[in-house]
Amino acid sequence: MNFYYFEINWTSFLFLLPAAILAWILYSYNTKAPQPKILVSDIQAFSIKEKSFKEKFSPLSKWLFIVGLASLAIAFLDIRIFTERPKKIDLQPGGNLSVEGIALYLVLDQSGSMKETVSITPIEGLPSRVSKIDLLKYVTKLFVQGDKNLKLSGRPNDLIGLVEFARGAHVIVPLTLDHQVILEKLNNFNAVEDKNQDGTAIGYAIFKTANLIVATRNYAKDLIGQGKPAYEIKNSVILLITDGLQDPNPLDNGKRWRQIDPIEAAQFAKDNNIRLYIVNVEPSLATSQFEANLNQMRKAAELTGGQFFIVNRANNLLKIYESINALEKSSLPLSEELKEKIQNSISKDELPNLFKSTPLYPYFIGFGMCCLFFAIVLETLILKRFP
Repeated sequence: MNFYYFEINWTSFLFLLPAAILAWILYSYNTKAPQPKILVSDIQAFSIKEKSFKEKFSPLSKWLFIVGLASLAIAFLDIRIFTERPKKIDLQPGGNLSVEGIALYLVLDQSGSMKETVSITPIEGLPSRVSKIDLLKYVTKLFVQGDKNLKLSGRPNDLIGLVEFARGAHVIVPLTLDHQVILEKLNNFNAVEDKNQDGTAIGYAIFKTANLIVATRNYAKDLIGQGKPAYEIKNSVILLITDGLQDPNPLDNGKRWRQIDPIEAAQFAKDNNIRLYIVNVEPSLATSQFEANLNQMRKAAELTGGQFFIVNRANNLLKIYESINALEKSSLPLSEELKEKIQNSISKDELPNLFKSTPLYPYFIGFGMCCLFFAIVLETLILKRFP
């Protein structure tokens, strides 16, 4: 059974409302204006027993004009009708509508150095000097929401999770399609203040997140084995955003996993079919002084089939998008409760895999033009009046 939803461009309504009020004022003024009169002593000679064809239908052209203009005004509102797309695959009995996407964990650096400011090539929405934590938030929001000006489509159909790391790594939001939660948590994301919790344990963050993805897959398989709706993740991605290089806290010396090398962690990710993308928001690292360290990061990412980037301009984000968009999508079931929540917070235009959009304005324009055409024909040819 298909469900139908309507959306109106309320911005257009704000422009249309003043025009409608002005039209109503002019119409009211015209109807109240004094009409021309001819005084006669007797109207008996003007009495007509039966109205002619023209007299009966003389108001028709007026109403056609009104309906035609109203139809054109409604077309200006850009009303759209959305229908749910059919399922792409059959899920377990009782399963819900599915969409296609990937499982993506955003792993964000919150070490103390993220409070420092850096100089960047001007990016729309950011000054030339900006704190690294603000640059990280900007990059992450663009990745989740997208930006039409930068031709970034966002990730509306992806399961996204959020992990923060410094000395350790902590899950803020597990994999979810409710991206509003991701953005809310991101607004409150800050660098650590406690020096005992500071550090840049990149290898540990990668290893812990990869283990989390593996556990999620196993849990999904268990659900499928029990005959319950679940998703089978074909492609998983870790997008790690940092300002530095591997630098664990000295308090963790001798701790195997806290000191794990990024390349070793990346090998574990590769063995479990997880791609790693590393984005560094510190432009000054792109020098020969840090070449060995950057090669380590690049090797870790490329080992998994991912890539390494240093972001100092928005164009680099496009490269990340293109690479991730090329991955095979997984079919993800969408519960009715979550689907309703997403529908209320995201425009259905941003969910093309879920909804088919049909704009109605061409029909209103066509109907309005037909009404105006027939009104003019009636006025000038059939119902022509002479003073």
